[in-house]
Amino acid sequence: MKYKVIGWTFYEDSSFPNVDLTFAARHAIVDEIKEKGYLFSGYDHQEASYGVPVLNDGKRRVCSQRGFGDIMAEAHGETDIFAYSRYAFGINRSAIVAPKASVDLDAIKKKSQLCERFTLPLDKEKYDSAIETKTLVLDDLPLLRYLEKGDKITLVCDKEKITLKVIDANREKDFTKEERLSLFSMKPTEEENRKRIERINSAKIILTIKFK
Repeated sequence: MKYKVIGWTFYEDSSFPNVDLTFAARHAIVDEIKEKGYLFSGYDHQEASYGVPVLNDGKRRVCSQRGFGDIMAEAHGETDIFAYSRYAFGINRSAIVAPKASVDLDAIKKKSQLCERFTLPLDKEKYDSAIETKTLVLDDLPLLRYLEKGDKITLVCDKEKITLKVIDANREKDFTKEERLSLFSMKPTEEENRKRIERINSAKIILTIKFK
């Protein structure tokens, strides 16, 4: 999806409908913060006139203070599981770099104008499986950073190719069911907690794409 942040507004600005924060929209916000060097907190996200991003679909994305703190942490290169806490509840006022509270209304586009086409080379096994099951599971790729429902992917294998429409794209840490239960069990010892954090931080992200 060709998402782009086109401005910033306040948390309760009903002139821009709020919609769910998908992976693609989140990535667009992270990339905008990186590019512009913005630095402000989850508290500012909810309380300041400039705190909420509006994307070029004409929608705003609002988060909890912790959720926006996590976005800001990622934009500043911090991806450990507690990084959000350094950005969630307040930043020294002298350090804040904030956008202007304005939105470029001329940049709003229809959904059909935002849909993208991607091309993805695959080996024979994955290619055949994707066609048969209408599902593709692979390591998350920078190429597919903005992939979202409604986009199309052309799968390529040697001289074969097929274009499929995406109906879902989900990203999760690579844990087995048993590992997930153990990682998020209650009351770990200090050593168990240390190992847990290391495992969560180091786990790769798996992208599951479903096709029509």
